[in-house]
Amino acid sequence: MGVRFLPGADCGTDHELLMAEVKTRLKLLKPGARPIRYDHTELPLNIAYKLEINNRFDVLGRITEQMEPNDLATEINKIFKETAEKHIPKMKTKKMPWISKKTLHNIEQRREAKKTFGKQSEHYKDWNKEIKNAIKNDK
Repeated sequence: MGVRFLPGADCGTDHELLMAEVKTRLKLLKPGARPIRYDHTELPLNIAYKLEINNRFDVLGRITEQMEPNDLATEINKIFKETAEKHIPKMKTKKMPWISKKTLHNIEQRREAKKTFGKQSEHYKDWNKEIKNAIKNDK
Protein backbone atom coordinates (compact mmCIF):
# COMPACT_ATOMS: atom_id res chain seq x y z
CA MET A 1 0.00 0.00 0.00
CA GLY A 2 1.47 3.33 -1.03
CA VAL A 3 0.28 6.61 0.49
CA ARG A 4 1.19 10.16 -0.58
CA PHE A 5 -0.17 13.42 0.61
CA LEU A 6 -0.49 16.44 -1.63
CA PRO A 7 0.25 19.63 0.35
CA GLY A 8 -0.39 22.00 -2.55
CA ALA A 9 -3.99 20.96 -3.17
CA ASP A 10 -6.45 23.45 -1.75
CA CYS A 11 -9.54 21.82 -0.28
CA GLY A 12 -10.83 24.89 1.55
CA THR A 13 -9.99 23.38 4.96
CA ASP A 14 -6.91 22.88 7.08
CA HIS A 15 -6.79 19.19 6.05
CA GLU A 16 -4.21 17.86 3.61
CA LEU A 17 -5.26 15.83 0.59
CA LEU A 18 -4.12 12.17 0.67
CA MET A 19 -3.77 9.81 -2.26
CA ALA A 20 -3.39 6.07 -1.61
CA GLU A 21 -3.05 2.87 -3.62
CA VAL A 22 -4.82 0.02 -1.91
CA LYS A 23 -4.59 -3.62 -2.95
CA THR A 24 -7.44 -5.86 -1.90
CA ARG A 25 -7.73 -9.62 -1.87
CA LEU A 26 -11.09 -11.24 -2.19
CA LYS A 27 -11.91 -14.16 0.01
CA LEU A 28 -12.32 -17.44 -1.83
CA LEU A 29 -15.68 -18.96 -1.01
CA LYS A 30 -15.73 -22.69 -0.53
CA PRO A 31 -18.42 -24.52 -2.41
CA GLY A 32 -21.43 -25.54 -0.37
CA ALA A 33 -23.02 -28.93 -0.11
CA ARG A 34 -23.82 -30.58 -3.39
CA PRO A 35 -27.49 -30.98 -4.21
CA ILE A 36 -28.97 -34.42 -3.77
CA ARG A 37 -29.46 -36.15 -7.10
CA TYR A 38 -32.09 -38.83 -7.46
CA ASP A 39 -32.14 -41.76 -9.89
CA HIS A 40 -35.15 -40.97 -12.07
CA THR A 41 -34.72 -43.94 -14.42
CA GLU A 42 -37.22 -46.07 -12.47
CA LEU A 43 -39.64 -43.23 -11.77
CA PRO A 44 -42.34 -44.29 -14.30
CA LEU A 45 -42.48 -47.70 -12.59
CA ASN A 46 -42.68 -46.29 -9.05
CA ILE A 47 -46.41 -46.45 -8.25
CA ALA A 48 -45.96 -45.61 -4.54
CA TYR A 49 -44.28 -42.30 -5.47
CA LYS A 50 -47.10 -41.34 -7.84
CA LEU A 51 -49.78 -42.29 -5.31
CA GLU A 52 -48.23 -40.28 -2.48
CA ILE A 53 -47.68 -37.22 -4.70
CA ASN A 54 -51.33 -37.32 -5.82
CA ASN A 55 -52.59 -37.69 -2.25
CA ARG A 56 -50.48 -34.86 -0.90
CA PHE A 57 -51.44 -32.53 -3.75
CA ASP A 58 -55.13 -33.33 -3.19
CA VAL A 59 -54.77 -32.19 0.41
CA LEU A 60 -52.79 -29.14 -0.68
CA GLY A 61 -55.43 -28.28 -3.32
CA ARG A 62 -58.09 -27.97 -0.63
CA ILE A 63 -56.17 -25.35 1.38
CA THR A 64 -54.64 -23.22 -1.41
CA GLU A 65 -57.14 -20.38 -0.97
CA GLN A 66 -55.79 -19.64 2.49
CA MET A 67 -52.08 -19.63 1.51
CA GLU A 68 -49.85 -16.92 0.11
CA PRO A 69 -48.13 -17.70 -3.23
CA ASN A 70 -44.66 -17.89 -1.65
CA ASP A 71 -45.90 -20.24 1.06
CA LEU A 72 -47.58 -22.39 -1.57
CA ALA A 73 -44.34 -22.62 -3.59
CA THR A 74 -42.31 -23.65 -0.54
CA GLU A 75 -44.95 -26.24 0.36
CA ILE A 76 -44.84 -27.72 -3.16
CA ASN A 77 -41.03 -27.95 -3.02
CA LYS A 78 -41.26 -29.57 0.40
CA ILE A 79 -43.74 -32.18 -0.89
CA PHE A 80 -41.51 -33.11 -3.82
CA LYS A 81 -38.37 -33.37 -1.66
CA GLU A 82 -39.95 -35.43 1.12
CA THR A 83 -41.63 -37.83 -1.29
CA ALA A 84 -38.46 -38.24 -3.35
CA GLU A 85 -36.45 -39.05 -0.22
CA LYS A 86 -38.90 -41.82 0.66
CA HIS A 87 -39.45 -43.46 -2.72
CA ILE A 88 -36.66 -42.59 -5.19
CA PRO A 89 -33.13 -43.96 -4.69
CA LYS A 90 -30.22 -41.54 -4.79
CA MET A 91 -27.87 -41.53 -7.77
CA LYS A 92 -24.75 -43.53 -7.23
CA THR A 93 -21.57 -41.95 -8.43
CA LYS A 94 -19.63 -43.84 -11.05
CA LYS A 95 -16.55 -45.39 -9.55
CA MET A 96 -13.32 -46.21 -11.29
CA PRO A 97 -13.54 -49.72 -12.73
CA TRP A 98 -10.13 -50.72 -11.40
CA ILE A 99 -11.07 -50.08 -7.75
CA SER A 100 -12.23 -53.30 -6.09
CA LYS A 101 -15.48 -53.61 -4.16
CA LYS A 102 -13.56 -54.24 -0.95
CA THR A 103 -11.72 -50.92 -1.38
CA LEU A 104 -15.01 -49.10 -2.02
CA HIS A 105 -16.43 -50.68 1.13
CA ASN A 106 -13.38 -49.47 3.08
CA ILE A 107 -13.90 -45.95 1.69
CA GLU A 108 -17.47 -46.01 3.04
CA GLN A 109 -16.16 -47.17 6.43
CA ARG A 110 -13.63 -44.32 6.47
CA ARG A 111 -16.40 -41.83 5.65
CA GLU A 112 -18.41 -43.12 8.63
CA ALA A 113 -15.35 -42.91 10.90
CA LYS A 114 -14.84 -39.31 9.80
CA LYS A 115 -18.44 -38.44 10.68
CA THR A 116 -18.37 -40.07 14.11
CA PHE A 117 -14.80 -39.55 15.32
CA GLY A 118 -13.49 -36.65 13.24
CA LYS A 119 -10.60 -36.31 10.83
CA GLN A 120 -7.88 -36.28 13.50
CA SER A 121 -8.88 -39.57 15.16
CA GLU A 122 -6.81 -42.76 15.02
CA HIS A 123 -9.72 -44.67 13.42
CA TYR A 124 -9.79 -42.30 10.47
CA LYS A 125 -6.00 -42.35 10.07
CA ASP A 126 -5.93 -46.16 10.12
CA TRP A 127 -8.67 -46.38 7.48
CA ASN A 128 -6.84 -43.78 5.40
CA LYS A 129 -3.58 -45.79 5.42
CA GLU A 130 -5.41 -49.00 4.59
CA ILE A 131 -7.30 -47.39 1.70
CA LYS A 132 -4.14 -45.85 0.19
CA ASN A 133 -2.42 -49.23 0.24
CA ALA A 134 -5.48 -50.98 -1.22
CA ILE A 135 -5.74 -48.47 -4.08
CA LYS A 136 -2.05 -48.95 -4.89
CA ASN A 137 -2.59 -52.72 -4.99
CA ASP A 138 -5.72 -52.38 -7.14
CA LYS A 139 -3.88 -50.38 -9.80
